[in-house]
Amino acid sequence: MNIKEAAKLAGISVRNLHHYDKIGLLVPTRNAWNDYRDYSDEDLDKL
Repeated sequence: MNIKEAAKLAGISVRNLHHYDKIGLLVPTRNAWNDYRDYSDEDLDKL
């Protein structure tokens, strides 16, 4: 799931997810092809 979809589902902003990644609170995997953040179901459970 991309960052926009994850933010919408969680009811928070994309900027919040960027911040959580930066501080190490919620670190998603990175897509090797385009380096986008990919959120798994486990990531969303943590959130």
